[in-house]
Amino acid sequence: MKGFKLKQNVKRRRAVTNPIERANRKDDETFTKEHLCPSSSTWAEWINPKTQDKFSLSLTGSGKLSNEDLDACFRLVEETSRADYESSSVGWKPSKKITEMKSPELRYILVKDITGAVRGFTSLMPTYEEGEPVVYCYEIHLKPELQGTGLGRTLMEFLESVAINTPPIEKVMLTCFLSNQKAFAFYKKLGFEKDEISPEPRKLRFGKEFIPDYVIMSKIVKKQQPAPAKDGSSIGRVLAREIEHINPTRTIPEAITKVLSGRQSTTTVVAETDGDSAQTLSGGAIAGIVIGSIAGRITRSRRLHTTTALRDIPEKRMATGHAPVILIIIIVRAVHRS
Repeated sequence: MKGFKLKQNVKRRRAVTNPIERANRKDDETFTKEHLCPSSSTWAEWINPKTQDKFSLSLTGSGKLSNEDLDACFRLVEETSRADYESSSVGWKPSKKITEMKSPELRYILVKDITGAVRGFTSLMPTYEEGEPVVYCYEIHLKPELQGTGLGRTLMEFLESVAINTPPIEKVMLTCFLSNQKAFAFYKKLGFEKDEISPEPRKLRFGKEFIPDYVIMSKIVKKQQPAPAKDGSSIGRVLAREIEHINPTRTIPEAITKVLSGRQSTTTVVAETDGDSAQTLSGGAIAGIVIGSIAGRITRSRRLHTTTALRDIPEKRMATGHAPVILIIIIVRAVHRS
């Protein structure tokens, strides 16, 4: 009998470069530590200020949500929002709602009483809306006796924390029925505003008019500015971390990689602007130039373009009174947006 080789089709696993996809692939424990980032070790406990009753908080992906907890969350949606669904154009469709609640990348923050019963929850997902990275709040529902206790604000702050700790996300987004004026007022109080992608009334054929019965709201989160670096390598790491999330499909030039990784300790940034001579920029302006150039980010009226290739230069130390400062050589031109 002739021998033969069995040809195996081995698929190489594609490296995940999309920052949103990377975040969604993390297990619940890692996601909690790196994205939810609770500021206190006691984040998993909440005390009702009105009754002093204790409740537990936990983050769970939809895939690990027990049938009992999923059913409890669904019943809570039905209890608090069924009337709003029924009066809307989408209607109340239980099977469709349950399917949505099982979406693979959804994560739940459950609020349970001392008996383990779900008394409130919010569900969230880092995703893209109209091409913009956001943390979307799919649901937030509380038992009536827990409304007005500050728990809703606490849960929404967790979503903001996820946005802050998941670059390049800078926005939390949600959908609110216009019939639910209580919820609308609550979101407004938290700083949410009508988003630009929210549908507007419009004229239809034969004199009819479309009037949306919901509004898409969003809130820009304020990211903490990194502490001033004490040495060049720290600056490099800060820039490297920021640039990592800009454009996964674009290759960062080798020279800039050297600087960002700390292998080249000191360089200089030179900028060429319209009609101005070259100038040395301070460290605070570096990130904007580098990030703007690589990503092609557009500001209100100007865009930064790389006009010459990044190039290495001999190491040159700059006296700052402290440690040498890392700057990056890149020549850019500020041009008016076309």
